[in-house]
Amino acid sequence: MSESQPVVPETGPVEQSEWSLRRLKFSPPNPFYLLSAAAFLHATGIWAGQQGRDLADQTRLLLIGAYVVAMACTALLIVRLWKQWADARSVVLIILLLFAELALSFDDAVLLDSAHGGQLLCMALAVAIAISELLFWGLKLNFPARFRTPYYVQLTILFLFPLVLALPARASDWTAVRLQLFAFSWIAAGSLVLLVPAVFAGNRGLAETGTPWKWPMYPWPAFVFLGICLLARTFAQCLSFDSASSISTQLAIESLPSVFGPHFLAPFVLAMGILLYVAAERAGRVARRNRVLVIFSTTAMALSFNPRALNPMSKDLLESLSAQFAAPPQIMLAVLAGLAIVAALRGDRLAWSGLLALGSAQAFIDRETFSIETLRSPQPAVLAIVALGLMVHGLALRRSAPFVAGGIAAIAAAYLAGLLRNPLASDLAVAAHAVIAHLLLAGLAFDDRLSAVWKRAGAGLLLMAELVISTISRQSPDVSLLYVAVVGATALAIARARHDRTFALLAVLSVLFLEANAAWLGVVQFETRLAWRGAPLLLAAWGLLIGGLHVSAWKGGAVRPIQRWLLGL
Repeated sequence: MSESQPVVPETGPVEQSEWSLRRLKFSPPNPFYLLSAAAFLHATGIWAGQQGRDLADQTRLLLIGAYVVAMACTALLIVRLWKQWADARSVVLIILLLFAELALSFDDAVLLDSAHGGQLLCMALAVAIAISELLFWGLKLNFPARFRTPYYVQLTILFLFPLVLALPARASDWTAVRLQLFAFSWIAAGSLVLLVPAVFAGNRGLAETGTPWKWPMYPWPAFVFLGICLLARTFAQCLSFDSASSISTQLAIESLPSVFGPHFLAPFVLAMGILLYVAAERAGRVARRNRVLVIFSTTAMALSFNPRALNPMSKDLLESLSAQFAAPPQIMLAVLAGLAIVAALRGDRLAWSGLLALGSAQAFIDRETFSIETLRSPQPAVLAIVALGLMVHGLALRRSAPFVAGGIAAIAAAYLAGLLRNPLASDLAVAAHAVIAHLLLAGLAFDDRLSAVWKRAGAGLLLMAELVISTISRQSPDVSLLYVAVVGATALAIARARHDRTFALLAVLSVLFLEANAAWLGVVQFETRLAWRGAPLLLAAWGLLIGGLHVSAWKGGAVRPIQRWLLGL
């Protein structure tokens, strides 16, 4: 009788679990909150043809305030009950955008009655502060003072700056209104710079944020949205307080004529660059810090210039700025110079070079420069001061690049001041040879990674100069002969003294040019004295003879001894 086998129950195919609505999970972020906010903004907004203009100001304030409270309570509910932090983050960021709608909803009221509009804006700010504190408390968010102070400063600017514009607007002083509108972009950017201590501190004190996200994902997205709101406020004010001052607000919104221009964006770009610079410095990323310094300072400076075609409002602003203060490029130049000084004092070597570059730019920019077309002729005195600074900076750090830049700036200053005029050669020729001499000096005096570049560049330019002078001086070959002889002798002396192959090659090529110029000089003498038509053929015979001599020397092994002699070995 066989052993009993364990009975294995038969199993059929495993049934697939039925689909049910309870198993459906939305991937974050939940889109319905954003769609709800979009519908609400269209219903209550006053911009771009939205329907909120039909509502009374108090009614609009109550509706927006109630909806913001409802959104805040929704964020608290979905976190307390279901821990839906991803959806809650979307709701909180939407609330920040609703704060911007609150701030932008009462510009008309401020223009018509500053007292009534001021009350509405103060109540709207109170709603924003109360909702913010409700979220901080209800979600148990860790929001230290280094974040909370800039947050409330930015909210205050967002809501209350129209009250500053109300006084000149009521007095129909539109020039003052436009100046204040431009000042707002700098004030708003300055409120972003208040976050520098928070960037320096990093994640100190934020080990527990009260959310599933760690620094920097908390709380920096909130400030990104606030920056967008401040930028929107900058643009909206230029429409509601400037365009509406000369035409109806509705027409201003539809046709968009305003004082707004790229110079309003420049302060925001600069503020963002400052924060990223501080973050890179704190992390010890020198290469990233240098990239931020170059990219954002250059972009901010470029945005300070305006296009050639300006509407009358922008033209009035720029003329007023030029008359009372300075045009946007010079304002930005001064701010960048101040920041570069601070960075240089903190040990940033690139900032010194940037400071000197800004000084060079100052030679072309004055208080009336507002576009590329209005750049002035460079001032030799400013260029000379910058040149001296660059050269001293290069010598102090043993870096050839600032030394070369300073020398070229000094030559340019001398050229513009007329100090290179002489009876023997043109100013441009003297300037070109001064540049060549300076490149050779930098290549021979310095020992950094760029010194070889300057040396080869100077030698190459000398060779080109020999070729050009030999070509243009065909009627007086004695001049080119003397020039090539001087260059060759100089190259030979440097090659033997420093055992330098670059100058040895230049000396060899100079000898070839010397032979060619000597042959051409003989041809000219035969043509002028003997009136002999066979002089060109004589030149060809002479050239072929010299060529044969060189080939024979090469075949006979003369290259090696000549090379050793040229290098002084």
